[in-house]
Amino acid sequence: MFKFFHKKSIWDSKITLVILAVVVVSIIVGAVLLVKPAINAFNKNSANKAELVIIQPSDCGDCFDIYQVIDFLKNDFQLTFTGEKEYQSNSFTGKKLIKDNDIKVLPTFLIRGTGVEALGLDKILAEGTFGKNEKDLFVYKNIFPPYYDLENKDVKGRFDMIMLTDESCVDCYDVETHKTAFENLIINPTNINKIDVSSDEGKQLVSDYSIVDVPTIVLKGDLDAYQGFKSLWETVGSVEEDGVYVFREAGLKLMGRYKNLETGEVKEAPVPESTDQMLDLAPVE
Repeated sequence: MFKFFHKKSIWDSKITLVILAVVVVSIIVGAVLLVKPAINAFNKNSANKAELVIIQPSDCGDCFDIYQVIDFLKNDFQLTFTGEKEYQSNSFTGKKLIKDNDIKVLPTFLIRGTGVEALGLDKILAEGTFGKNEKDLFVYKNIFPPYYDLENKDVKGRFDMIMLTDESCVDCYDVETHKTAFENLIINPTNINKIDVSSDEGKQLVSDYSIVDVPTIVLKGDLDAYQGFKSLWETVGSVEEDGVYVFREAGLKLMGRYKNLETGEVKEAPVPESTDQMLDLAPVE
């Protein structure tokens, strides 16, 4: 599994990540996970005649780090290549590679040469990640946002996270928990802002989205790029008419202590001790 999907450090530090459970299931449902169940069928022999070529978007500094996938292949499956090259999408070679291989999304990579078949990529990567899978050529189809959409000439998957806190509730759960969850799932907000309910901006959020319980998070931006995320978010929060995502009491009940703004009551729910318990508390149909 990816190094960025490690859960051990999270659970050992007693951080309760309901959003972790939500997004993990989202990723599985959306076929974003690279590893296939039949992983034991993988041929570990390294190819001696396979070259790795990376194509980066020339104007998307915050796009997904494609080297996380490449490092996964190298470190977990000991894949080696005769050489590695990287091109920008606006370079002559980059443009030619994009056109010749009908690439729609960046960043991405391709592996070419007589040793491609020996790598057994069809046994490592889910079928939905194949742009091309031929004897001497494999083109990876990136599905990790944010990514650059070459057809629409824009970036998909950018969003902001607003952490709404209440400084008067010193015993409430740590809203930074959500940031940790997203980081461990390679879902990185473009911007993160923390505001208090007593501020003008905080009061406006509470009013605009009828927020009753805090701490919480509000997500704004292109979340449709994350496959299956919307329907699963609705098990722990709401999706507003303007497309804003608000974390609600259904999810807060799994986070620990939180405060009801209308009554001033601080509520406390049991903290799940494992991923299984969390999934039982927040079932996804």
